[in-house]
Amino acid sequence: MPDSHLSTISVVIPCFNAAAWLRETLESVLTQTLPPLEIIVVDDGSTDGSGEIAASFGEPVRVIRQENQGESVARNRGLDEARGEWTALLDADDLWEPDKLARQAGMATKETSDLVCVYTDFYQFRGSLRLRTVSRPEYHQRDDFLPYMLCLSDATVNTTSALVRTHIARRVRFPEETRHAEDMIFFARLRSHGRFVRIAEPLTGYRVSANAQTQAPDFRLRSVESRFGWFLENEDGFSADECLTVRELLSAQLVEAHDLAFWNRRHDVVRRCREFYRELEPDGPLPESFGWLLLPGLALRCKDALDSLFRTRREEPSPS
Repeated sequence: MPDSHLSTISVVIPCFNAAAWLRETLESVLTQTLPPLEIIVVDDGSTDGSGEIAASFGEPVRVIRQENQGESVARNRGLDEARGEWTALLDADDLWEPDKLARQAGMATKETSDLVCVYTDFYQFRGSLRLRTVSRPEYHQRDDFLPYMLCLSDATVNTTSALVRTHIARRVRFPEETRHAEDMIFFARLRSHGRFVRIAEPLTGYRVSANAQTQAPDFRLRSVESRFGWFLENEDGFSADECLTVRELLSAQLVEAHDLAFWNRRHDVVRRCREFYRELEPDGPLPESFGWLLLPGLALRCKDALDSLFRTRREEPSPS
């Protein structure tokens, strides 16, 4: 592949009310040692002036405005508009190291035409504080990659680190019928169209936020529901062994979601987990924790009061 092709990289940034971070994100793109052909910001119905901030940069930033329809719709709109042979995906609150695109382009020149994704390790950060580096197992190298990339959160690609071949990603598309685990579904499907390559360096920064979707009480449950729903619609594309693996992996995650909700006293989520488990495992035995008693609200408040009283007494200093 000629090097000139690799300079035609489009950047797609879906954006919803990201005014607090968007300027910093765009600057991390504009200072790349390999400048992109274009930066497409899809303003997904923001009400905080995000679109105006993006537009103030001028070329090569291009702003597309639409009513709020969700991140997947915004990403797909950006892919449809992208003119580059490759598209780098970036969330509106994340950051890139200056040589991120150059390193990915350099890797792509060494690879064959069946390459569809070059991604990097990433680091988590909060404000100016860098928290930890994340390196994920390369499940995409397995022959039976599909159930693992679909089901294991540490098996998928961090979206904001990915450089994807535009015409393939445009064909695959992010699922618009769900707002949960859409990245896992996208990358599992994309891998079916070609190879992935990892750059084992943290060239991408992922912002940790208390307002993230992952903080919702029922996030884990909805994520399992979303992936299982997609699996049922596409079950014919899985072998018998892969079907068993999908159900086993998702069942284990559902139990984790159930137990976490139980200890957080989200009984509504607990009940939904118990109901949904029967769809995943219609014939198997129920996990032990599914028999844990759900106490009424009044009983829980009394228990909390007693626990607090005994805790206070234990912490009081002994009389001298």
